[in-house]
Amino acid sequence: MKKQEVILGIDIGSYDIKFAMGIQNEDDVDIISVSSIPTQGLEKGEIVSFERLSEVLKIGMDRVIYNASCRASRTYVCLSSRYFLGMGATASQTVSDGIITHKDIIKAIQSSHQYYGHQQGIVYSITHSIPQQFIIDHQIYTNDPWGKPGVSLDLNIFLMFLHKDTINAYQKLLTQNQIIAQDLFCDQLVLSETVRKGNENKKYILLDIGAETTKVMIFEGESLVYFRVFQQAGNDLTEMIQEKLEVSEDEAEFLKMKHASVYQDVSEENRIYLPSQKPIKSQALNRIVEKYMRELLSNIWVKLNQDKILLVDTHIFLSGGTSNLMGLVELSKEIFKCQTYISKSTQPGTNDLVAPPQFATVNGLVLAGLRNRQNLWFGTMNRKLNEIKETHIKPVDKKKSFFSFFSF
Repeated sequence: MKKQEVILGIDIGSYDIKFAMGIQNEDDVDIISVSSIPTQGLEKGEIVSFERLSEVLKIGMDRVIYNASCRASRTYVCLSSRYFLGMGATASQTVSDGIITHKDIIKAIQSSHQYYGHQQGIVYSITHSIPQQFIIDHQIYTNDPWGKPGVSLDLNIFLMFLHKDTINAYQKLLTQNQIIAQDLFCDQLVLSETVRKGNENKKYILLDIGAETTKVMIFEGESLVYFRVFQQAGNDLTEMIQEKLEVSEDEAEFLKMKHASVYQDVSEENRIYLPSQKPIKSQALNRIVEKYMRELLSNIWVKLNQDKILLVDTHIFLSGGTSNLMGLVELSKEIFKCQTYISKSTQPGTNDLVAPPQFATVNGLVLAGLRNRQNLWFGTMNRKLNEIKETHIKPVDKKKSFFSFFSF
């Protein structure tokens, strides 16, 4: 009997660190343990104290392993970092023996690295090379070219970059804590795993409103076609509440997470009483929140239009702690004119442990590990391209379009 693999996912965010352990159960995935602990030692995505971050990392890992009553066979880590970039790329390769082999595909990806990687190579490293489209002899479109006959292979690919200082810092952190990570992912990338099931042939946007950044990632079926990072996020809203209502930072966070709505309360008389018994008008709080969130989503809508992104027949999935704001789904529908949902796993077998949207990313991280996405996405954080094993991509039904954009 084949031993079940146990995957540990560690989602290192600016606000907290989430842990999840999962196992493959036939065609399903069972999450058997989760844990969460407030982040310490991080400021604006940068490690400012290895000692404090290591301490909370150890506490969280001990909890999740204790609850699971087993050890992980593989570990994956994802980051919420403003230092990720993404861009579309192309490459061409002459097929060596008339049949496309894994070696031909690796050479095509290496070609895209040499040209496009050089543009960012001074301060950034390529972490993942995600194929969008393989084109054989200028006419056959396929996402699974291994073994196909052909003379020329053209490749549309999406490259993910991460700042070299960030990579070095987190590799040092993992080494100090004796964590052997198979890969280091962008959190938004693994989030796509939670909604992939049932959306394989659809266009959808992952809109993650984190503590320090808001990230937009667009997929057409299996193909990643767009990635952009915005510097407005949940912490800015907390600061605005703190300033406008003259409350402490903790009180502002409490108001945001427990009582705020993006639509104003119709009653002027409604009050919220803080633990200090200070009364806050609900209408004043909601007016601040609505103004901020409307501005944030409108800025994203304007940028997507500037980048010529069509939103027709597009679905939006919201994630991150700020996505819990009451009325945010309705505001998103109003601004983007798209069906909007709170991100939750569509993968059979996912249980209530990771049902809240704030656990969507760490759930996706476990799914990415079980699906060997580090090979499908040609992850090169701790290995060379020619060390990546052949892993076939399931074919999809329709052709994918291709975009080439930077994130700023």
